[in-house]
Amino acid sequence: MAIRVTPQGTAAMVDLLVEALDDQRQDWRLEAEEVQLAYEDWNAASAGDRARAWAAYRAALEREERASLIYGELLASLGVTRRRDARRRADTLCA
Repeated sequence: MAIRVTPQGTAAMVDLLVEALDDQRQDWRLEAEEVQLAYEDWNAASAGDRARAWAAYRAALEREERASLIYGELLASLGVTRRRDARRRADTLCA
């Protein structure tokens, strides 16, 4: 039995994909903001607190990197290499 995809089904799949991409982009941006805050904490830390602040900063960098890689992999899975390609690819999927 063949699976038939209707235009409505395709549009719904695109909507879910766009939502997933947006969610992951937001996750990445939040992690980037956490990096900035952790950097500021490290920069302002007293001598006795610098090691802890540095470790927190490094952990924030790693989380941001992970989030950016996931977002990039989602985009790459669609063949998107530039931001303008994302809109073109979404338009193609909806056509």
